[in-house]
Amino acid sequence: MRFFGVLIAASLMVAAGPARADVGPVSLSAYMTARQVETFADDADAREEGLARLQDLQYSGVVLEIYRSGRVVPLDTLAYVRDFWEDRGFTVKAGIATVPGGDIGVPDDGPLTWFNWEHPKTQEDMIRIMEDAAPLFDVIIVDDFLCTHDTSEMSDEARGDRSWGEYRRELMTEMGERLFVEPVRRANPDATIILKYPQWYDKFEQFGYDAAELWRHFDLIWVGTETRSQYEQRFGFVQPYQGFINYRWLGSVVG
Repeated sequence: MRFFGVLIAASLMVAAGPARADVGPVSLSAYMTARQVETFADDADAREEGLARLQDLQYSGVVLEIYRSGRVVPLDTLAYVRDFWEDRGFTVKAGIATVPGGDIGVPDDGPLTWFNWEHPKTQEDMIRIMEDAAPLFDVIIVDDFLCTHDTSEMSDEARGDRSWGEYRRELMTEMGERLFVEPVRRANPDATIILKYPQWYDKFEQFGYDAAELWRHFDLIWVGTETRSQYEQRFGFVQPYQGFINYRWLGSVVG
């Protein structure tokens, strides 16, 4: 079925940390977007084909997205899909793509689909989503959209005399702690919270990723290693080897 073909092709990831004894030194997980999680819950054929394909490929884990682009996955759906995979021997983590949509948060005024994190509605919506879903999962990954290029009057006023880069780095470090780490800790004190950095490391300082500070608020980091096209502007002319460079660079920064 098309559903899982897209899922696997787009979302192959190498998991960090100790691997399960029965899968060797490298563990593979499939990332299911919020829409895919809902489809998986509703479609018995998708469940059976998905299970068969991941087993054939020797995957041992899945990441279930709790929110993306205005789509908040119902808690009963998350619990059902989580139990489906766990009952079949897979490890299950949660993921969140912090991008605006529908009535969730307020988008920033830049050309990409990011939030205005200064806006109270964005903050309130993220806290609610994290607190609601945290009790269901022991590991939660904050995907690589914890950034902003908003230049609205609200953000400009909050920026004060700081440069945009300085303001955004301080803002997103605060948001990482207050909107993600603290709500998860309140709802599930034993949960592990992973920050996933994007692959565009050369622009971290412009859009809010403080490589030397933000990671301190999370339990682990995950470095963006997406396969990008070196031949297309849409994907940034990125050499595949850049994923390794990112990993080594951030590892040298955070230890």
